[in-house]
Amino acid sequence: MRLVGIHFDTPGKAFIKLESIDSTELIKRLKVLDEKFLSSAIRPTDGSIFYQRVARLYDTMSIGGRKVPTVFIVKPDQVRYWTRSMAMRDADEIAGDIMLWHEESEAK
Repeated sequence: MRLVGIHFDTPGKAFIKLESIDSTELIKRLKVLDEKFLSSAIRPTDGSIFYQRVARLYDTMSIGGRKVPTVFIVKPDQVRYWTRSMAMRDADEIAGDIMLWHEESEAK
């Protein structure tokens, strides 16, 4: 598995930061994300992120004392899931989700 976190509006940080972690730390982080995923799932019966091939989770992280919106992408560590065309598809879907969220929050 490979986990990618994209932080939006990170204060004073580099644009890209690669962080290598060992398998144990990855499993710990995935378990925390899985708990959040299951608690916010529309249909919890769909299963956890460990049983899905691809998962996308939206959350906030505390960085520098600020809550920063973050999207996490979890996919198998295989080349076919991390191609340029898949990245463009992921970007389109994330942009669409953000637009829908913005429209819903304005309607309230």
